[in-house]
Amino acid sequence: MAATTTYSTMVSWAKIILPVLALGLLSMLFLFAERPDPEDAIFFAEADVTELARQQRLSGARFAGTLSDGREVLFSAASAAPQATQPNLIEAEDVSLRVELAPADFAVLSAQRAELDLNEQMARIRGGIDLWRSNGMQLTAQSLDVALDELYAQSPAPVIARGRGMVINAGAMEVLERDGAQLIRFTQGVQMLYQPN
Repeated sequence: MAATTTYSTMVSWAKIILPVLALGLLSMLFLFAERPDPEDAIFFAEADVTELARQQRLSGARFAGTLSDGREVLFSAASAAPQATQPNLIEAEDVSLRVELAPADFAVLSAQRAELDLNEQMARIRGGIDLWRSNGMQLTAQSLDVALDELYAQSPAPVIARGRGMVINAGAMEVLERDGAQLIRFTQGVQMLYQPN
C-alpha cells in the first residue's frame, strides 16, 4: 500500500515539474538565441513566381494521334506551353516525333524546338533537326514543316540526306505520299555523291 502511495505522489509531482521544466527550456532558447544573419540565409534560385504561376507549362509533354488513314503519330517534348496571345499555338522544346510509315517502317525526328498549330494541324520544327528512318536513311536540316493529319513535310532550308551509299545535298525538300508510296523530292541546287559498295 505504501508503494502505491509513493508512486501516486511521484506522478502528481511529475505532472507539475515536467511542464515547468519544458517552459524553462523553451524560454532559454528564446533568451539566448542569436539574431538571424541575412547573409547566412540559404540561397534560392531567383525566379519570377508570378510569371511561373501565370504561365501554363507542361514538362515531359506527350501527345499521341493518328494520320487520316490510322497510322500512329507520337510527339514528345521536354516542355510545352501555349502562346499567351494565341492558345491554338503550342511552343515546345527538345522535341521528338515518331511517325508510322508502314507496319514495319517508321521515322523518328528530334529537334531543338517546334511550334504546333492545332488549327492548321501543322508542326513547324526548327533547330538541329535529325531524322532517322528504319530503313537506314538519315536526314539533317534546320527547318521542317510537318503535317499532323497526313504524311507530308517540307523544308524550305538546305538539307543533307544520307543512305545506301549516297549523300544528297539540296536547298529544299518535300516529302509526300502517292498511292501508298513515300516520295522525297529534292530541289534547289541538288548535289548527289554516290559511293557504291
